[in-house]
Amino acid sequence: MRSFLSIPFVAARSRWSALISALAFAAVSANSLAAPGDLDSTFGSGFGKISLTVGAQADNLAATKRLPDGKRLLVGSCDQNTATPAANFGLCSVRINDNGTVDTTYGTNGRSVVPYLSVSGGYFSMQSRDVLLDSALRATVVGRCTDALASLDTAVCIARLTANGAIDTSFATNGFAIAPLTNYYMMPTRLYRVENEKLLVSGYCFSKTSSNQSALCSVRFNANGSTDTTYGISALQLNFITPTDDGADSALLPDGKLLQVGRCRANFLSTTPYQFCMQRILPNGDLDITFGTNGQRLTNVVTGNQTFVVAPFLSVAPDGTLTLIGRCFQAPPEAREYCMVRYTASGTVIPTQGSNVFLLPVFTNLVLKHLFLSGITLQFDGKYLLHGQCASANLTDYDFCLARLNVEGSLDTTFSNDGYVETPISVNTTNGPRDFATALDIDEQGRATVIGTCVGAVSADVDDTYDFCVARYQLGPFNGNNCTPDIDGDGNLNAATDGLINLRVMLGMTGNGVVQDVPFLSNAKRTSWTS
Repeated sequence: MRSFLSIPFVAARSRWSALISALAFAAVSANSLAAPGDLDSTFGSGFGKISLTVGAQADNLAATKRLPDGKRLLVGSCDQNTATPAANFGLCSVRINDNGTVDTTYGTNGRSVVPYLSVSGGYFSMQSRDVLLDSALRATVVGRCTDALASLDTAVCIARLTANGAIDTSFATNGFAIAPLTNYYMMPTRLYRVENEKLLVSGYCFSKTSSNQSALCSVRFNANGSTDTTYGISALQLNFITPTDDGADSALLPDGKLLQVGRCRANFLSTTPYQFCMQRILPNGDLDITFGTNGQRLTNVVTGNQTFVVAPFLSVAPDGTLTLIGRCFQAPPEAREYCMVRYTASGTVIPTQGSNVFLLPVFTNLVLKHLFLSGITLQFDGKYLLHGQCASANLTDYDFCLARLNVEGSLDTTFSNDGYVETPISVNTTNGPRDFATALDIDEQGRATVIGTCVGAVSADVDDTYDFCVARYQLGPFNGNNCTPDIDGDGNLNAATDGLINLRVMLGMTGNGVVQDVPFLSNAKRTSWTS
């Protein structure tokens, strides 16, 4: 007797296997065919970007952290005083789901606005700069604060929120900690959690008595929010590299040392050129004399009589290699360029393409555009992802802008075809788009989330209507979720191209032989073994 589980079942199973495979591929293909640099269609209702109104006036988004469940916390400052624009900034935050929708279980309808407390009873404002999450998902936020009646202009402030966005009154004084500095104002830029749950704030300080004096500096708080007087001198670490130092970036190294970078100038009032500068600080606040020269390092990045340099941004590779990228003047021609300088972990320059200071070719393709860099991030594969804003020639229109560099500084043309991508986000473009990217975060799925501010509702005063804005991009096949059988990236599966490349790799071939004589179509995005 013939079993009904025999031949008919085998045929049916084959058909089902083919159907399941097709459905699985269709499900994967919709997003996986997105090329590096494309907006992520699974975010923002298919558009890859969102804008969110939080407060009554201007909303400035400063920092973000991704939660273990895939949700994302957005933290910034929001002006709550409609009668006095930009005069009463409070801490505001929004939590969004992985697809970009607002998580209404957080705060009130997904939003939290916490006015900063005045120690004097007068005008008080704080502008958020960075955020950390702890194991209880509490958010610790650092910023600069102003309390006119208490003379706390640009002091360092820290606040802590509960996992639901409320102020955590168990921290410091009613949830807020302040470190007023006697002789200096401080501009905080980064926040780190160090040994014993202490909080380390990195930034730069400038003198209250001399507008020509500034220095890279840091302040440390205890876990309870009190200032840690065992660090530096009365909780403040400040060392002049030159009389005029300011910085935008830093990194906490695996051994607990703090590496700070910036631009330094011997004399603010003369034509002495700015230089890229670095210093490494020990956990106790002292200079690490094993780094550079007595703990500090200066690098000249200009030629001729040019003096213009913008403080660089920092990337630290797993092997300790340091990379600085910042804007510098080169002559001739007298044009603003971006420079890359790479160093060993101890501060020795590593030549890039035969030059100690490598001029990046990256933004020469932005015809009649200006790029203002906001930061660099090292990808999992060692490439550099740069974010900032591209501006029109007359500096009226600003869009989010990303660019990707190979390890040696060349433009990575596998990223959005030409190495960079520009994204307009503003809802109201009456006065031109105003999109300013402030931070970038790469998740474990190989997606880059860029945050910043953009223009929301229509208003006579564009500065009053800034909203939080977020865009998410695909970066590349860092894991299986982003892999695709479309090897050459032309949007089609072709046995003569994709199949042949796959077969050669499966047979153990590597190098240029894998792509030799492959009949790529004109729209193929990956035609070399490297890509």
